[in-house]
Amino acid sequence: MENLLFQCREALGRPPRDPRSPTLQALALPTPLWAALTRDPLRLSAADAEILRQRGEVVWAAVVTANAALLAPKAGDRPAAVVTGLDPHYDGHILDLLDLAQVLVSLPSDDRGREDLRELGRRVSAKRRRGGRHALPEDLTDSRAVFFTDLLIHRASLPGGYLRDSWLPVLIDPTHETRAIAVLPQAYWPAELIELWMKDAPEE
Repeated sequence: MENLLFQCREALGRPPRDPRSPTLQALALPTPLWAALTRDPLRLSAADAEILRQRGEVVWAAVVTANAALLAPKAGDRPAAVVTGLDPHYDGHILDLLDLAQVLVSLPSDDRGREDLRELGRRVSAKRRRGGRHALPEDLTDSRAVFFTDLLIHRASLPGGYLRDSWLPVLIDPTHETRAIAVLPQAYWPAELIELWMKDAPEE
């Protein structure tokens, strides 16, 4: 998986990128009408999109929760929540991120256990949760920087047009000027990664 992530980065080009480059045309991600009309916080502003185009870093993310409509080839872009981070450990250990996603799903949101985990559990289970980036406790991540965040899943970015699996490559800003995050469009996925997404589970 580490080599496939490297190929994604090479296809996109290393930052800083020239925003006029024709290779970046696939990064033009339109805002769904419902998100524009409601001014949903998950919509990518022009400024956020430009930051991701010019210096976004490609990393793995693991899906924690997702709108049920994203699990089938239907119409419409919908929100999801993921765990991700810039720590290079996860470049070659995507299963560790998937394990963290499972931990978050199982966190209590009631009065049991530690207060920080209860709060995180409440955020994960919230029916309507928009924006924000929440760092995971270091004892869950072996002191690596990992965060839980929401994003808008653009179906056009995914091979097949829906969430066929619980992992995906995403773009995040390593300078943290924007907290926006976006799925890496499939135009930058190598053929082997697309085949894996369409058929199999990831292997480390």
